[in-house]
Amino acid sequence: MRCNIPNRKSGAQTPEEEAALRQEMAKSMAKVIKVIWRLLKPIVRDLPDPRDPRYITYPKESLFLYGVMMFSMKATSRRDATHFMTEPFMQENLRNIIPGLEAVAHNDTLASYLGRIETEVIQQIYHALIKKLLRNKEFKRLAGRLTVLVDGSGKGSKDWNYSDKALHSNRQTGEIWLTYVMDAVLVLENGMVIPLCTEFLENSGGAFDKQDCELKAWERMAPKLHRLVGSGATVILDGLYANGRVITQCRRFHWDYIITLKDGSMPSVAEDAHGIMKLERSNRISTEMDGRQQSITWANDVEFKISQNNTYINLHVVRMEETWTETYPITGKMPEQKMTTYQWISSLPLNKKNAHGICLLGRKRWLIENNFKTEKNGYGFEHCFSLDWDVNKAYHYFMNFGHFINVLLMSSEEFFGLVASLGGISGFLSKVRLVLSGFVLDADSIRAAAMQPFRWRICTLSVYSQVASSP
Repeated sequence: MRCNIPNRKSGAQTPEEEAALRQEMAKSMAKVIKVIWRLLKPIVRDLPDPRDPRYITYPKESLFLYGVMMFSMKATSRRDATHFMTEPFMQENLRNIIPGLEAVAHNDTLASYLGRIETEVIQQIYHALIKKLLRNKEFKRLAGRLTVLVDGSGKGSKDWNYSDKALHSNRQTGEIWLTYVMDAVLVLENGMVIPLCTEFLENSGGAFDKQDCELKAWERMAPKLHRLVGSGATVILDGLYANGRVITQCRRFHWDYIITLKDGSMPSVAEDAHGIMKLERSNRISTEMDGRQQSITWANDVEFKISQNNTYINLHVVRMEETWTETYPITGKMPEQKMTTYQWISSLPLNKKNAHGICLLGRKRWLIENNFKTEKNGYGFEHCFSLDWDVNKAYHYFMNFGHFINVLLMSSEEFFGLVASLGGISGFLSKVRLVLSGFVLDADSIRAAAMQPFRWRICTLSVYSQVASSP
């Protein structure tokens, strides 16, 4: 979603008012971060530290916080993080706001530490934090039935073999080596999108086959997701995953699923479903949404053979045709009638009451595409933070941490109104960086604010919808 800065002057009239506003923002940050650190601290304490104690300058907790904060502040590279996070104003303010952060190291120190530990530990710590928060009352209040979106994206490519684990592909322009990940995100009922789990696709010999690699990564990711969200979640997947192996695992973990059914996928299922849709005249509804006419038809109990274990299951297929008039008020081009068709496999039997809702759930898959776009444009998703494969993975896990903390900050009641007044998410994060680097804040008032009783609450409305509706 594109958000614009409101076309008005700053709310502060004098330098003193601006300084007071920044001070209040720092106090609010200290309150929310204190809650997050209280959850993280006992987990981070178990981080391994293979370094020689005689030569340790920066504790492992400080290095961990550094890795999280560099992405929370949207560092574009290790050099960028080293430059702005070691500025004296920034260091002093971070020490005042973040408990446990004693000093900020050079980023090469962090990379060296990450190269000496098992980097999957970083993701395990992130998963432990997610599990804690899913038991939190605030999350339970908003989560409802958990919705998980899964998709893959490329992190970058090079024309030379920078790692034996990089995926190899032959293209018309020559050979390339790829870094490719499969991500899962959690969508809450208020619209919050939270990074959940990452699986790196790694070379096992031979050329890169996107479908084969992603399906193998899904089989590794599914048990991790089950440990995080348990049974009873709804998993939304694109057409690549419309096959028996994926459906079998969803059934094994007792997940509902909504999978895009593309033309050419599961041809026998699609053919039988379309035949039933033509015959069953009662299996259809029409509705209107945002000025678009939607015609929905469905077919229940379409038989499908899972070749892996030679068993038959019943699938349910829903199809939605959407028509609308596209206008061009800026260019003056003549209006056009347009139509698009969506089709999904569902684990839930369809009827007139739930068919439209299942279609809307299936269309939520765009949220993970939006998540990739956010991380590519603001979190260095496609940047190679290290040529060491495992260290680069660790930085990706830190990126999930930083993105997650920003989502929590922006969705908390302390900052919810400020996000819209600053023109959206990018404006808010730019302001955070300015607050911490502009001048030394009043440490005593920040610590006093953090010590006061504070109940952290997440807004029931989506921060994205609030920004979209702001003037």
